Amino acid sequence: MKKISGISLVFLSLLVSCNKPIMKDYDDYKEYELPSLELFYSLNMDYYFIYLTNDECKDCEEIKQEVLSYYDNNDNPRMFFFNMKSRGTIEGDKNRNMFQDHNEYSYIYNINVMMENKPNTLKETYFCCTPSIYVVKNNRLSEFYYIKEDVLNYIRK
Repeated sequence: MKKISGISLVFLSLLVSCNKPIMKDYDDYKEYELPSLELFYSLNMDYYFIYLTNDECKDCEEIKQEVLSYYDNNDNPRMFFFNMKSRGTIEGDKNRNMFQDHNEYSYIYNINVMMENKPNTLKETYFCCTPSIYVVKNNRLSEFYYIKEDVLNYIRK
């Protein structure tokens, strides 16, 4: 009787482990990684969007699997991702410094000004936070989303 229950336990644990979802990572989608922020407005496409993520962003981690599933569910993905790296690191600070400096106004004010101006360079573009999506049409910023629910709603379209 003990052998049967031991075998049953092994079988059951194998069955449970086989039903775990496969966790994807950005390394699985390297062909969609924006290699440099310098290419932000100069990809050879009339429409695309850039998803900014960060190593230490809790919201980014929460939506990561759905963001990555976008690539599996689209024949012609137009989303490229870029890891901003953590604030306070050499690479993270360098990435943030490529964007327009924030002034004393609120993020909302800066975003509204940015959207009115429809920038086509990073020095005219504000970096707000991660996760965020910058929609680029004809090499100009067209739309911007910076709340995780809005980011998900955009990629679900």
